[in-house]
Amino acid sequence: MKKFILLAIILVIQFTYLFPITLKVGLHTPDRRPFFWVDGQGKDKGIYIDFLKRLGEDLNIDIEFVYLPQARLIVYFSEGKIDIEPGIAPSWRPSKAAQDISLYTESFISLDDVLIFPHEKSIQNIFSMDDLVKLKGLKVGQVRGFYVPDYLEVDFIENELSIAFMVANKRIDAGFMNELVALYYKEEKILSYDISRPFASTEVSIRLHKNQKKWLNPMNQFILRIKKDGALQKIISKYIKNNNH
Repeated sequence: MKKFILLAIILVIQFTYLFPITLKVGLHTPDRRPFFWVDGQGKDKGIYIDFLKRLGEDLNIDIEFVYLPQARLIVYFSEGKIDIEPGIAPSWRPSKAAQDISLYTESFISLDDVLIFPHEKSIQNIFSMDDLVKLKGLKVGQVRGFYVPDYLEVDFIENELSIAFMVANKRIDAGFMNELVALYYKEEKILSYDISRPFASTEVSIRLHKNQKKWLNPMNQFILRIKKDGALQKIISKYIKNNNH
């Protein structure tokens, strides 16, 4: 009987190895460079893309990227049609319904919030949300969903690329942006603007549907390993070549 059980376990392991499962990754539209986008040849690109492809290779999982509007992505995850949502903090999915179906891995990246200013027009010593009071009276650009104090004069702008161009062309005094996004567009579009030090940071993880909970520990081990051996930093450096600002 024991031999039969052992043989069954071996066969299951071999079957899993020969026929890897597919996990569907939900990514919102429009895309967000440098984290994820589809290039002109229809290929998936970005930090999250390379990170998840590496995870799939390591755990013998087929990764399928699915691009959806944000609202539909959330619904599909709740219905189990999406298995993974990358780059998410638990506080961003606070409802009881979302918590009941979600598991979160170890953090794999820190999303740092910065300000960009026209070249040589920076406001100095902004190190926290409290310091944003120094922007009072300036015209500041932001995308919707980015929290800023009510006392600031804010222009809601369609996307971060538009903010980058408007700041570089001195059409607005400052813009709120993710640090990696700011660095990417500065290099990719050869734009001239100054980038502040981060004033807020959020550690983000893989949001995993509870139906796939067996993968939580292997994913955590992968994340710890890829951070420790420097492979994750190499992925980031592929898209952000100059991290000195």
